[in-house]
Amino acid sequence: MRDALAERLLANVMNWSPADMRDERPILQALALLKYDEYQQFSPGMRFVESLALWLEQFAPDERQIAYDFVRSRLIFLSEAEMAHFAAVMYPDFLRPMLLDRAAAADGTSPHRVSQVARGPTFERLQASTLFFGLSDGASPHHSREL
Repeated sequence: MRDALAERLLANVMNWSPADMRDERPILQALALLKYDEYQQFSPGMRFVESLALWLEQFAPDERQIAYDFVRSRLIFLSEAEMAHFAAVMYPDFLRPMLLDRAAAADGTSPHRVSQVARGPTFERLQASTLFFGLSDGASPHHSREL
């Protein structure tokens, strides 16, 4: 019953006919099932379609389809497991090699001499002076400052 109400709310916000809703339902259900409904940071009891409808309502009616199309085709959602994997591989697989390349270039050393570069003072200085930080969907733009 709650899903039907959420679908009616979305159809109303988007000015969709029953046929439009029927066409979009499989996509919405897939998005909810595969990504959103497992997400742990959304409001308790609020499901994907309801949340989407409320989000879309903030836009002018002529902008809602653009926003919906963005969510449907361009937005990338990372599950908790995917985010944990991303965090685990980001430094060793991407950031450390970048710092090693910069240190090698600064020292005039071949970037293939990884052990030598990694033990050098330039790499240690770059690593120590690099600030790593993350933002989450809970981060408020009102509480952040540009560095």
